[in-house]
Amino acid sequence: MTRLIKALKIFAAAWAIFVTLSFAVGAVSVYLSEGLMEMLRSLNPVDPTNAMIIAFSYAPALIAAILADVLRPSEGN
Repeated sequence: MTRLIKALKIFAAAWAIFVTLSFAVGAVSVYLSEGLMEMLRSLNPVDPTNAMIIAFSYAPALIAAILADVLRPSEGN
């Protein structure tokens, strides 16, 4: 069980880093091709489409971190 928990934690961290880097590369790409205002518009978290993209992108990392925490053996036993 310990190996599964460690794998879930590694997956969660790696996925979060990958998603963050892909958003950063996308932002730089939009900035270089279309300018600052279009980059800010594409990263607007108030827009429902952008909020859903961000939420669904980070969901696997969040689920894996929560699952690793739930599967961790209790301290009292």
